[in-house]
Amino acid sequence: MSRTIKDIYTEAIAERNKRMELTEFNSDSKLSIMNGLTWVVAAIIHSFETLLDIFAVDISNTINNRINGTPVYYTNALLQYQKGDTLSVREDGLAFGYSNIDETKRMITQVSYTESVDDHNLDSKLVLKIATGEKGNLTAISKEELVPINSYINKIKFAGTRVEVVSYEGDVLVPMVTVFYDGAIPEAEIYTKIEDKLKLY
Repeated sequence: MSRTIKDIYTEAIAERNKRMELTEFNSDSKLSIMNGLTWVVAAIIHSFETLLDIFAVDISNTINNRINGTPVYYTNALLQYQKGDTLSVREDGLAFGYSNIDETKRMITQVSYTESVDDHNLDSKLVLKIATGEKGNLTAISKEELVPINSYINKIKFAGTRVEVVSYEGDVLVPMVTVFYDGAIPEAEIYTKIEDKLKLY
């Protein structure tokens, strides 16, 4: 965390006063040349420290998003899947990708994951649940379309990683709610508004 200009200035003045060769420049006036220069240097140091803080956050976010083999890595990879396109290795050889990015071919819109452990295998298995459609109105992906998706995930997964991609119909929720409404509004309109709010939620 960057220090304030006043903290940097006070620290610089205290350090200057410790040095015998600079005692003749000692002045309490804010308008003295030495104090003015010290204030300018403190402002520059403060700006530099603030930039380093911002840069550190950006670097941290970039590193966290680039860690390969994590559940988030597989989630992001599935969201970038393009139906019908051929996956190729990037020129630097560090990752897979598509030569042309086409948003219209991206069919997976929602991905969630769980790590399951069973008694037979000591290693956990990553289960990725996928769906297509808009939030609040998601639909399952057919078994025929899951075949190329599983092939895609098998190409990018790391050796020894157990990954399973599944897509199921969503659970049917029956909310038990009490609604108070204005009797002047038609009942059909009330039901439509309630349904919209529940989908949004």
